[in-house]
Amino acid sequence: MIGPCFGCCISTSGVASASAALTLVERTAVTTNSLVVDLATIRPPIAHTALADIATGLAQSARRWLPLLPALDGQRTGLRMIGTPDYDAWLLRWPPGTAVSPHDHGDSVGVFTVVTGQLTEVRWEHARRRTRQVRPGHVISLGRGVVHDVIAGTTASLSVHVYSPPLEVMGYYADGGVRLLDRQPVDRTDGPVLPPRALHPSSP
Repeated sequence: MIGPCFGCCISTSGVASASAALTLVERTAVTTNSLVVDLATIRPPIAHTALADIATGLAQSARRWLPLLPALDGQRTGLRMIGTPDYDAWLLRWPPGTAVSPHDHGDSVGVFTVVTGQLTEVRWEHARRRTRQVRPGHVISLGRGVVHDVIAGTTASLSVHVYSPPLEVMGYYADGGVRLLDRQPVDRTDGPVLPPRALHPSSP
């Protein structure tokens, strides 16, 4: 409703009205159930191609971050490498045989790439299960709402994950990837160890 209204004002009132309409957009706040959203502060997600460039660039320097990334026997650990208003990036360590569980990334889109080792991605699309191997250099894109799981192979692996907007919440699903079980906030506190179910966590 808002978009067509602004479009109509611009098309029927000339250049001066177009300028006024833009000013109105910049200053307008939409109130819904007491939630106020300033339209000027809404940030669209970064394009997948740009996220892929960030992920592959960080992957090249991943070993420099390893002293900050603890190794816990049999447990995945992670480090939030970068946090900005537009995206955040995580380095994850995968001991052999570890996995997440079917999940989505809330309102974020994302990508991930393998640095060392090999991961298996399982993705559910329209209740259909698709599996693929992800090796070093491969970049996997995750659209908003995609449900997937990530599983480590027989050797330890490292991966870099980038999300836009920054990852705030994840949904966890039953094994079929359809029935939502729970939504949990992601602990983005600076520090090397991710909470038990937090990060790839993920799964496209």
